[in-house]
Amino acid sequence: MRGDQPCDAPALLVDDSADDAAFILGALESNELRGSLVRAGDGASALENIFDPVTGDVRSGLRVVILDLKMPAMGGLDVLRRIRERADPDRLPVVILTSSGEPEEVARCYAAGANSYVVKPLAFSAFRALARRLVRYWVLTNAPNGTADPTWDPTKSEAPAGRPGPP
Repeated sequence: MRGDQPCDAPALLVDDSADDAAFILGALESNELRGSLVRAGDGASALENIFDPVTGDVRSGLRVVILDLKMPAMGGLDVLRRIRERADPDRLPVVILTSSGEPEEVARCYAAGANSYVVKPLAFSAFRALARRLVRYWVLTNAPNGTADPTWDPTKSEAPAGRPGPP
C-alpha cells in the first residue's frame, strides 16, 4: 500500500509479511489482474484504507479484502471484527488467507463474518496459482450483492461500471 493513500483497487491485501505480499502481487502482474490488488501491511492501515474517513462507508470500488490472521499489534481476527461492525458480508467480502488450518481458528473466523477461509500452500507454484484464482474470482467473477449482470463476459475488454476489464 502506498502509505496513507486510500485503496484505489478492487482488492486489498492485508498482510504484514512483505515476502508473502510481494509473492502475491507478483503472481498478478502477468495477466488481466494487474493493478487489481494493493497491500496494507498492518491492521490499522487496512481499516484506514477500507473506510472513507469522512462518511465511514466502505470506499467506492473496493470489492474484497484478503486478510492474513497472524499480524502484530492488531491481528487479522480483530480486523475482521472491526470490518463487520461497519460492513455486512454481502457488501464487503473478507477472505482469510493464512498459514493455519486449525479447525478452531477456522470456526472463529466464520463466526466473526469471514466469507471464505483459505490456507496458504507451501509450494511456490501452488501459492502463485492460488493467488491468481482468489483475485480472479473475487474481482472478476463474483458479483457483489445487487450488481449481477448475466450479459457480462469477463474475457471481453468492455466491462460494466464498477468491474475492471482486461487491460
